Amino acid sequence: MINNLSVMSMFDTSLFYNESYVMTQIDLFIRKIPYQGILLKEFRKTLSELIVPFKFHDKPGLSYCLSIRIFSDIVALIDRRLEADGFGINYNIIIYLDDNLTKALIGIIKDQGSALKADTEKLKRQEVLNRESLKEYVNQLTQHYAKLLFVRVDLYFDEEGAIDVSMVEYAQYMKTLRNRISNKDGCFSDLQGYAWAVEQGEQRGYHSHLLLIYDGHKHQNDCYLGLEVGECWQKLLNGKGTFFTSNHPDYKAKFRDVGSLGVGMIHRNNAREVANAINAAMYLVNPEKTNQFLKVKLPKMKTFGTGQFNVSWRRGI
Repeated sequence: MINNLSVMSMFDTSLFYNESYVMTQIDLFIRKIPYQGILLKEFRKTLSELIVPFKFHDKPGLSYCLSIRIFSDIVALIDRRLEADGFGINYNIIIYLDDNLTKALIGIIKDQGSALKADTEKLKRQEVLNRESLKEYVNQLTQHYAKLLFVRVDLYFDEEGAIDVSMVEYAQYMKTLRNRISNKDGCFSDLQGYAWAVEQGEQRGYHSHLLLIYDGHKHQNDCYLGLEVGECWQKLLNGKGTFFTSNHPDYKAKFRDVGSLGVGMIHRNNAREVANAINAAMYLVNPEKTNQFLKVKLPKMKTFGTGQFNVSWRRGI
């Protein structure tokens, strides 16, 4: 039974319109319950804050991770209960759900604890496979060429862009970017290899990591290339993008001082440089960053990819 005592306040607009943030908060909310539990009042309050933003962003054709699917099932149950009790779809009164119904909803989520854990382990195993694939790919390149220029760039949305962007739009941006990389357009000319990964963070929302491996005989200024790639991203997003490159001299100095620099010019005959480059590349696929997995994506959407080593245009293979 639902006790309709009053109507809650309006949702904060920054929460409402930020798709990535909404989905991330739902994921954290659902995953917390089987292991840490939750007070009935806290459950009702959080549910009431998330359900309307979720409805706003829920679109046909999106593919959700398990935690979001569980939340969607809870929403469907609440919809049916509200209709049965004659309230219609009035989510303002969720904070007044009675204790028995609240406990039942929490119980449904707790019963999914093992499935949620298995889902996380599956994602981690895939990241391990991605890491092994990337390691082999980078090793092939560093053994094939005398010298290569490694450039790392992280691509984000600025504060305004993060609020507005949907997964559908983000996927299109990434498709355009990957096409430019594959076609070696502009700042991507003379690439001998590349890798990319997309993630979804609590603070930075949808974002991507790029590893770009250039012909070391044709390019030497890695910082310049990193800045060029970042500016390419900003233009693609009409000024709503931001970026960070690991190739800035000040940033590189921190790693050079401790002998672990893995970006910039990498020489095949320098085992330390090659090992550092491989280690730096592994940042793209870290199985322990379980909070960075995509919570929402398009069907069959890839979250990681590399170029191919065995291609007809590559000399000497």
